[in-house]
Amino acid sequence: MNAEVTTTPEQKTSQVSYLALAEQAGKALAVSAATLLVMSICYDFSYLKAVGLSFDEVPSLTAEHVRSAILWGPGLALAIFGAIAHELFMRRMEDGLSEEQILAKSSPAMKRFRKSSDKVPVIALVSALVGTTFFDTGYTGAYIAFILFWGLLSYSIVTHARMGVRFNRGGRVLFFGIPFVMAFVGMSGYHHGTQLIAETAPKWELTIRAGTATTKQIVTGLRRFSTFAIVVDQERYVAIIPNDSVLSARRLAKVPPLEINVCRWFSIQCLRSSSANPDLPKSTNHVAQPSGVYNGSANQIMRKTESQTSVPARTKPISPGHQ
Repeated sequence: MNAEVTTTPEQKTSQVSYLALAEQAGKALAVSAATLLVMSICYDFSYLKAVGLSFDEVPSLTAEHVRSAILWGPGLALAIFGAIAHELFMRRMEDGLSEEQILAKSSPAMKRFRKSSDKVPVIALVSALVGTTFFDTGYTGAYIAFILFWGLLSYSIVTHARMGVRFNRGGRVLFFGIPFVMAFVGMSGYHHGTQLIAETAPKWELTIRAGTATTKQIVTGLRRFSTFAIVVDQERYVAIIPNDSVLSARRLAKVPPLEINVCRWFSIQCLRSSSANPDLPKSTNHVAQPSGVYNGSANQIMRKTESQTSVPARTKPISPGHQ
């Protein structure tokens, strides 16, 4: 006779909890993947905006946007780690007491200080907004303005007497944090795009295939995707070329010799001196103008920027060439 297996109520409850946990984990994974994609698109949109391009002109793929998380992910992770470390440090200094308990034990002067400390981030953001509006050449102030606006709006909602009760602790963090992080990622992309076109010193020597011939070009900026590459030449022309037409990329700047920190900081106890870079040849041709056409389906686009803003000065037409 086969022994009948019985299941206790505790085992049934455990099985149900495991299934619910797996279901929640699956939902969290799907939401995380969608959030990752949206943030990467925000990064690439801002990056292209800084160099005077848009998604209409760039043949990007979804996989390329996901890959962009490698660029903005470490900075975001470091910022989140710093915020968590600061929060844990402050809780340790306050012996784990709540804000009400701390205020009950504080002097009147300390109570006024703690109540006014919430205004410090607002003052800092307003100062940064004013500074970037008047002294910046791009749209960095727009991101700071959004962060300031969303911070004030979300804080007023989650602390409202009737509207705030609809949010639990996790809901408040997500409601405030996701748009804030998206703005941070977008501002990071815009900053990196501005750096690409702001560079004036030659950084890369590219070997580019043009039909059956190859040509070498000296460029100041380079970002490669899986299907195309964005390059900036010495005259600040921005070009989009197929990635498979770039046969090699040689970095012109030498790797500095390894020295101890006291040498790098104070020039003391140095083992050897770093040699200056040799004179670099200046390219006389634009990146997007070698003879013939590039292999690939992407069209060539070349623009020249006159400043570090994202507004292109003019567009130069490209002849299709011949095979």
